[in-house]
Amino acid sequence: MNDQAAQVKSETSADQQKIADLERRLDEALQQLASAQSQHQEQNGASGAAKTSRTSHGNSGIPMRIWDKVQNINERRRLRKENEQHKIALAEALDLNQKIISASQLGILAYRASGECVLANEAASRIMGAKAWQLLAQNLHKIESWVGSGLLDMAQETLFTGKPNHREVHYVTTFGREIWIECSFTLFTSRGEKHILLIFNDITDRKRPEAALKKREKEYRNLAENSPEVIARFDRQLRHTYINDYGAKVYGVPKDEVTGKTTAELGMPADKVAFWNKHFEEVLSSGVQQTVDFEFDSPTLGHQYFSSMFVPEFDENGEVVSILAITRDVTEIRRAEKVLAEYAHKLERSNHDLQEFAFVASHDLQEPLRKVKAFGNMLKQRLNGKLSDDETEQLDRMIKASVRMQDMIQDLLELSRVNTQGQAFRPVDLHDVAEDVVSDLGERISRVEGQVEIGDLPVIDGDPIQLQRLLLNLVGNGLKYHRDGVAPVIKVYARLGGEAGSDRGKESSLSNSEASATNTICLVVEDNGIGFDMKHLERIFQPFQRLHGRSRYDGTGMGLAICKKIVERHGGNITARSEPGKGSAFIVTLPLLENHKA
Repeated sequence: MNDQAAQVKSETSADQQKIADLERRLDEALQQLASAQSQHQEQNGASGAAKTSRTSHGNSGIPMRIWDKVQNINERRRLRKENEQHKIALAEALDLNQKIISASQLGILAYRASGECVLANEAASRIMGAKAWQLLAQNLHKIESWVGSGLLDMAQETLFTGKPNHREVHYVTTFGREIWIECSFTLFTSRGEKHILLIFNDITDRKRPEAALKKREKEYRNLAENSPEVIARFDRQLRHTYINDYGAKVYGVPKDEVTGKTTAELGMPADKVAFWNKHFEEVLSSGVQQTVDFEFDSPTLGHQYFSSMFVPEFDENGEVVSILAITRDVTEIRRAEKVLAEYAHKLERSNHDLQEFAFVASHDLQEPLRKVKAFGNMLKQRLNGKLSDDETEQLDRMIKASVRMQDMIQDLLELSRVNTQGQAFRPVDLHDVAEDVVSDLGERISRVEGQVEIGDLPVIDGDPIQLQRLLLNLVGNGLKYHRDGVAPVIKVYARLGGEAGSDRGKESSLSNSEASATNTICLVVEDNGIGFDMKHLERIFQPFQRLHGRSRYDGTGMGLAICKKIVERHGGNITARSEPGKGSAFIVTLPLLENHKA
C-alpha cells in the first residue's frame, strides 16, 4: 500500500509540471499573436484593419478560434486540478488504511490467488511468532501447518466459491507457536487480480484454560469409567444423573437405563432404598459428607460388602444441588477382618494359656531350685572344714548355677509379662524416673566410683514401672561394663524433634534420624565403657545373648531383650551406637505426650 501511495504522488507531481509548462507556452504564444496583430495594423492602416476585422474576435480582442482553444485549455486545467485533488485524497486514504492495518490488533494477511503473500501486519507477525519478512516469504498453498489445521481447505474453498469462510482453528504455526485463532477468509479483487484476505484474532488466552478444563474433564471421566469403584451422581430428587460402567455392573442394569431413575425405580430392595434415601436426605439437608457401610445382593456379583461415601456438591450460592456417591467393594477386606479377628481371638487365648503355663512352670521350676540352693548352703555349712578344696569349689558351683537358673527364670517370666501384666499408660515424667533409678543404684554407683548425669527429660505417655525398669537396665549396663581404671560416667538426656538436649556428650556424633519427627523423642543413655563391635548390634537385643563371659561380667543376657520388649510396647524402637573401647550410646525413640511437646 505504501508503494501505491508513492506512485500516486509521483504521477501527480509529473502532471503538475506538464500543466505549468503548457501554461507558460500558451502565454508566450498569446503575447506573440497580439504583437503581430498590432504591427500589421500600423503598416496597413484602415485596409489592414478592415481586413483584420473580418476575423471574429472575442471580448478580449483575441480571435474566436484562439479563444476557443484558450477555453479548452482552461477546462482541461480545471479537470486536471480536480484530478490532482482526487489523487491526493486517494493517497491520503491509502496512507490512512496502511496506518490502520499496521495498528490493528487483528492479524491481517493478504495473498494473491497464486499464493504469494503481499501483506502482513505487525499483529500477524506477533500472533504467529514470526518476522514480517518470514510471512511475506510464504506461499499459502505450501504452508505445511495449514494442511492439518484446515486453514488451507478454508482458503481454497473461499478462492473457489468466492464466499467468506469463518472458523476457530487450533494449530501449531510453522514457527513453532501453539495458538487458537478465530479467523475469516474473504475474496477481493485488486487491479483485476483475485486476492484472498485472512483476518484473525488470537483467542489463545481464552481457549487454553478451556482446553485444559476439557482435558481434565476427560481424564476424570476416564478415571470414573475405568474405576473399580461404583461412582454415581444423584440430583435432589435422588435420580441418577450419572453412573459408571462398574456401577451398572453391580446394579445388574444396562447403563443407559439407569440415568434419570431412582434406586426404587430400578427395582432395588425396599430396605436398601430406605437405608440409602435416609442418608441421602441427611446429606442434602446438612451439606455434610457421610460414610456408610452396607451389604448388598448384586445380581451379577452375589452377596457383597460395600462402603459408600456420599459427598454433597454445591452451586455458586452454597446450596446442595447433587450428591456424588463413591462406593467401594470391601468384601475381601471384611472377610480378611473376620479371619483376622478369629486369629486374634485364638492368639489371645493362646497367650493366656502360655502366661498360665509360664507362671506355673516358673513356680514349679523355681521350687526345686530353691531347695537345691538351700540344701547346698546347708551342706556347705555342715561339712565346713571336712571337704577338700576341689569338693568345696564344686559345691559352690552348684549353688551359683542354681542362683543363675533362678535369675534366668525370673527374667524370662518378666519378659513374658511385659505385654500382659503392664500397667495402664499415663503421663510419666522421665526426669523423676531417672532420679529414682539413680537412687536405687546408689550403692553400685559408689562401689565403682561412678557418676550419672541427668539432662532435661520430657513427660511421655507410658507405664511408669516398665519405664523405670528400662532405665534401670540401661544405666546398670553402663555401670557394669566399665573399663578398668576408668570411673564410669553415664549421661541420660533426650533429643526432641531432632534437636539436642541440654547435655550433649557424644550427641553430636549420633544420627538424628531416630527423632526426625516433632511428635517423638530420642531418649539417650550414653556411657564411657568398654563398648562393642557394631556387628553384634542385632544380637545384643535377643534373649540370653551375651558378648562377654560370666567370669568377668555376671548376668543372664536378658536385660536388653526386656528393654526392647518394653520399648515396643510403648510404640517405639531401640538401637545403639558403639565402638570398642570408646563407650556406647543406647537410643530409645518414643512417642511424645501431645501436651508436653513444647
